[in-house]
Amino acid sequence: MKGFQADDPEIQCTLLSDLQIGHLTPTYNVERFKERLTNYKKGLLVIADLHRLARPIRKLVVLKGGDDIQGENIGRQVNLDELEKVAFDQIYDVALPELTTCFTDLSYEYEEIELYGVRGNHGKLSRWNANRSNWDNVVNKGLEDRLAKRPNIKCHFEYRSFYQLVNINGFKIFLFHGDQVTTYQGIPYYGILRRIGAWYISLGPFDMACYCHFHNPTHNLYNRIWVLGNGAFPSDDEWALEKLGQASIPMQWTFGLHRKFGLVWPYAVYLDNNPFTKQP
Repeated sequence: MKGFQADDPEIQCTLLSDLQIGHLTPTYNVERFKERLTNYKKGLLVIADLHRLARPIRKLVVLKGGDDIQGENIGRQVNLDELEKVAFDQIYDVALPELTTCFTDLSYEYEEIELYGVRGNHGKLSRWNANRSNWDNVVNKGLEDRLAKRPNIKCHFEYRSFYQLVNINGFKIFLFHGDQVTTYQGIPYYGILRRIGAWYISLGPFDMACYCHFHNPTHNLYNRIWVLGNGAFPSDDEWALEKLGQASIPMQWTFGLHRKFGLVWPYAVYLDNNPFTKQP
């Protein structure tokens, strides 16, 4: 294809969201999270090595979409019988050490790593607290501090707004969690596309939009805007079954960006060996 050369690098991007550390289901807990985070890291590297056979991949961009922890807002985002750890332990016993190790390990496989991120809804303290008072902001700030000494890792987290406009070599990605969108009869997609169209006018323009929150992976092209909806780490998630009527497959997206053509390949990184079968 005209415009592609063997030595023309691509940038690997990945979504990372809805880890919901501390969420307890019949097939998800802290230990299962750790296993799936390891599989996530391995999956990124397998796909990177595959595409490095064609063109260099030196840079990884991580788009954190929020809901790193389950939180403890009982009665709104959290059911008490699905809470394995309180928020303090979710963050300092699990999220920060595990994510720090993950990105440190990846930093040996890429020449450069950039992290962007927005807050989700599970980190909200209550309806009476400021939006900035969000556990996801605490996780991101802790990561930023812990990774500060890694020379090839840079953090650009958004702490104030609900969205982040990420510019990667002129390719603009609109990143938001997704809880801002109202569902219609349990279906979020009409609301998402309608809201993305409005944000394109008021906050854009942008070439791609990435959202999370609904635990159901999707991708489509909407008026020349690529739209990716991310999956989630938990399985047998009662919220996804109740609100969407859909079983959540543990997966996350990774995709390649070319300087001229933008999105060139998307892959699902499955977090279990067989994501379509319940893991005991």
